[in-house]
Amino acid sequence: MNETLVNFRNSKKMSQVQFARHMGVTASFLSKVELGYRQPSFGFMQKLKVAFKDADINEIFF
Repeated sequence: MNETLVNFRNSKKMSQVQFARHMGVTASFLSKVELGYRQPSFGFMQKLKVAFKDADINEIFF
């Protein structure tokens, strides 16, 4: 899943810092999720769904 999140962020042409700000999380948290050190919380998943309404969340994470 972490690689998929990185690919999704890159497809939006956003840096980790930009994406983290857009998602309302710290860059440190996002980095840990992308590296696989942390699992995204339900709240993060909800924010992702709201922030990118046009994106298919199933495509991103499954």
